[in-house]
Amino acid sequence: MQKKSYTPHGPSFQFIDEREIIEIGKKVRATKWLDPELPFFKDHFPEAPLFPAVYMIEAGAQAAGCIWGSQSEELTPSRYLVARIMQFNIKQPVFPNQTLVIEAVLERDFGTLGQFQIELFVEGVLVAQGVIVLSRSTAVFEK
Repeated sequence: MQKKSYTPHGPSFQFIDEREIIEIGKKVRATKWLDPELPFFKDHFPEAPLFPAVYMIEAGAQAAGCIWGSQSEELTPSRYLVARIMQFNIKQPVFPNQTLVIEAVLERDFGTLGQFQIELFVEGVLVAQGVIVLSRSTAVFEK
């Protein structure tokens, strides 16, 4: 049985295992268990593996996309693009076998752009936070 996908990404690039819509179109809480067998842990870093910081940002972007996706009844998750990463701070490293909790809140909606506050936690401790702007434009996906 294949698990539910909350993003349009392929299985190896999905950073959301579960998600809870706190407020439709406004706030989401998502989780990602960091399986030690994920391929990047073998090389980042071999003796002391860490979850890459850029993947923390990507997890935040995927959670933000779930907010916009909660506004429609589409069967397939929509594609959104990261337009800007603002003020993103990594406060603590994240390791294999931990569960990342991602909270995203829509701060401003500009129509085709949305600004989202992102916070990531492990065991209740804030490990990263920042602001991400997503674009609803999918023109780059059209061939």
